[in-house]
Amino acid sequence: MSEKTEQPTEKKLRDGRKEGQVVKSIEITSLFQLIALYLYFHFFTEKMILILIASITFTLQLVNKPFSYALTQLTHALIESLTSALLFLGAGVIVATVGSVFLQVGVVIASKAIGFKSEHINPVSNFKQIFSLHSVVELCKSSLKVIMLSLIFAFFFYY
Repeated sequence: MSEKTEQPTEKKLRDGRKEGQVVKSIEITSLFQLIALYLYFHFFTEKMILILIASITFTLQLVNKPFSYALTQLTHALIESLTSALLFLGAGVIVATVGSVFLQVGVVIASKAIGFKSEHINPVSNFKQIFSLHSVVELCKSSLKVIMLSLIFAFFFYY
């Protein structure tokens, strides 16, 4: 790798932006997603517990009903409760992700970056990329994040 001694010119930066080559941090996006998850669980935990209690109560009411009727009713009730619970979760994470990317790079519409390239779906040609040092480092970082967050949540829940 050669070291670059000069900063890129404005034209190179503009051309790179047109091609969708912008600098953004995955860590900042992860932070925004984590904040969205925290806020969701902070504000909706009580509602989720009430939904769970209602689901268990409804299930117990269906014990002596015919199986096909109970299965249909339970399926509809679970789909309704899961949809209402997960809809806000998914929307919050999507808004956090899009918002963090927008805050980092602004609006970038680059059709060249969106285009389909057949070499991206060929596992033989991507074998080096899949098992590269960068992938191993990212896996280690992700594992470390999961361990740290688990310890933090365990600390808050048990102490």
